[in-house]
Amino acid sequence: MPKITTPVKGFTGKVAGVSFVDGKGETTDKAALAYFRRHGYGVDAAEKAVEIPEGEPTADWTAAQLKAYAEKHEVDLGQAKTKPEIVEAIEKAATPPADDDK
Repeated sequence: MPKITTPVKGFTGKVAGVSFVDGKGETTDKAALAYFRRHGYGVDAAEKAVEIPEGEPTADWTAAQLKAYAEKHEVDLGQAKTKPEIVEAIEKAATPPADDDK
């Protein structure tokens, strides 16, 4: 669960439906997390987990979703940095090698 740190050190109370004790709280509520990011709260890295859509990757996916898919499926992205390069690397990894014996 993402951990939130208030900008006011030691704050105890409730903000955006989240209880804080000594400046620390936790939530998975996406709206609350967005509020905290906008208002200068610390949001730990656990919040940054990317949800991978169902099915095969497409150019409509975000770069973060494509990278998460590649990591989950152990696809080596090599030097791919841009979204089109990442899509190409994933597609290349999914394409079976050509059978040159025919």
